[in-house]
Amino acid sequence: MAENGASVVIVDIDSSLVDTTVKELRNDGLKVIGLKIDVSKSKQVKDLFEDVISKYNNIDILVNNAGIYIRKPFELIEEHEWDKLYSVNNKGFFVVRKLSFI
Repeated sequence: MAENGASVVIVDIDSSLVDTTVKELRNDGLKVIGLKIDVSKSKQVKDLFEDVISKYNNIDILVNNAGIYIRKPFELIEEHEWDKLYSVNNKGFFVVRKLSFI
């Protein structure tokens, strides 16, 4: 998409991954910005959409693919790990999709 002139916004909870990806794409001459966002936090997602819309006027394509997994047998998963997985994979998907209508 960026190679065809699209303005691309990359978001992730891990700012080092965002920075690395943005740097690689910019080195290829592509127009891209990156932001640290926790998709399970409604306020952060709302602010993201408001910022993107104010800068670019609209969002033409949304790739809502945040997700995490736990690399251990189910019986060894701690409750706080399960809560985080649910928060990102389920609530995060819901929050991003719902707020994309603003």
